This record gives sequence, structure tokens and C-alpha cells, in this order.
Amino acid sequence: VETNIVNVDLDGIAADDVSRAARELGLLVNPSAPKRLRAVFHLDVAASDVDSAARALGEAVQRCRA
Repeated sequence: VETNIVNVDLDGIAADDVSRAARELGLLVNPSAPKRLRAVFHLDVAASDVDSAARALGEAVQRCRA
């Protein structure tokens, strides 16, 4: 099944905190559970945009672990 929805399970970090940190970096992801994020990609997102989003999410997670 192809989908444009990505769920990210977080280990030991609150999804609200990561969502807030990601927003500060320009990435909009929403908590769907206490330790899960939900991201929805637009049809016309380029591969380079996905790479940028992944880097921003990684940075947001690192900020919340610090």
C-alpha cells in the first residue's frame, strides 16, 4: 500500500516536545500519541525536501534529548 503518511515512534521522548522543536526548525509534524509523530507529505514533495525534513526531525530529536 502506498501512502503519504509517515508515523515516527519515539523512544523515551515526548512527541509534543519533538513537534515543538521541529516547528522551530520549520518542519510541521503532529503528535498522534504521547510518543508518536505523524507526518503527511504533499504529492509534489521532492526527494531533496524529504532529506531536509529528515535532517530537521533528527535535529529536533537531538534537541529534546539534550
